Amino acid sequence: VMYEFGRRHETGKPFIMIAEKGEELPFDVTSIRTFFYELKDPRSILNSIKDIQNVVDGLLTDPDGFAPKSSGESLSTIATSLSRIERKLTEVMGGNQTRNTNRQVHSVDRGKPEILNNLSVIDAYQYYWRQKQYKQLRPVMPYLIDAISNDEVRLSYTITMADESAECAEDVEKHILDFDFNNDDLPYQLAFINVSNYYYSQGLSKEKIDFLTIFYDKLYPTITDPKAKAYVVNNMNRHLYAIRDFEQVYERGLTAISLVVDDPSYYYNHALVCEKLDKQEEMLATIDSYINLGTEDSDHLSLAIVNYSKNGRLKEAKILWEQLNAVNNYKAELLLEYINEDESKEAEE
Repeated sequence: VMYEFGRRHETGKPFIMIAEKGEELPFDVTSIRTFFYELKDPRSILNSIKDIQNVVDGLLTDPDGFAPKSSGESLSTIATSLSRIERKLTEVMGGNQTRNTNRQVHSVDRGKPEILNNLSVIDAYQYYWRQKQYKQLRPVMPYLIDAISNDEVRLSYTITMADESAECAEDVEKHILDFDFNNDDLPYQLAFINVSNYYYSQGLSKEKIDFLTIFYDKLYPTITDPKAKAYVVNNMNRHLYAIRDFEQVYERGLTAISLVVDDPSYYYNHALVCEKLDKQEEMLATIDSYINLGTEDSDHLSLAIVNYSKNGRLKEAKILWEQLNAVNNYKAELLLEYINEDESKEAEE
């Protein structure tokens, strides 16, 4: 690795240096820009992939920002580098398992994507995945599902697109519960998050709540990392909130907060359900908690402004309105009536 790094530096070609978070870098490269990744939970993996992909995008659009100005730029080299990065990050998703792609395609025979005339379904998948061309990848996925007979191998691919494709989400739903979940099995955590996200985005919470509940109940006990547990709890709570099962959302929201006490989003979500259950005092106390933690999220600030205003906490509402105006002027304008009403009340007093 150090030899390859030295050659890239010597020839002035673009490069990306990555390391796992917590790893100590050799002293002679500590001054080089390094991107650290994490593989400990689904959120960390997805964020790491997104961060490194953003670096690659930046390299494609502005190579001078990552290498000396004399450097050349090779798309094939960049693609190769990205492929290595992806392999490193997607090992945890079962990407290195043996696959069978020689099986005849029977169920899909119309509207065949043109790319499959030149590439195998696996190569087409990898090409579009590397290019982040998810729209073009969707019509390829039914062929991939049909081509791979091994459920576990196929799931390693369909999991990655389960938040983008109905076929992938349904394939995961059909087979995922047949497997035994080991402790902290990240592929199954990612499967839950992606399938859950897809069904939520399609407004299918009511139709899919039974499957999601069974999946959640089987997955949750296998997770030991508190942040990963809270993330899965919060994801499930979105569906329960959508079907108006506020009592369950309330109880599980407290669980999420107990697992991760310093994340404002979990307090905000709990404040929302307290509002639905008319638990006004607890709602205000929960709002106080996430405001004290510090947040610049416009939704968080908006909820606090409205409820502080309604409860006579005028000065606090105005301070938060100024913060909101700095991050989201449009939302701040919508809440001006609360601030103006407060000023008129103060004048009357």
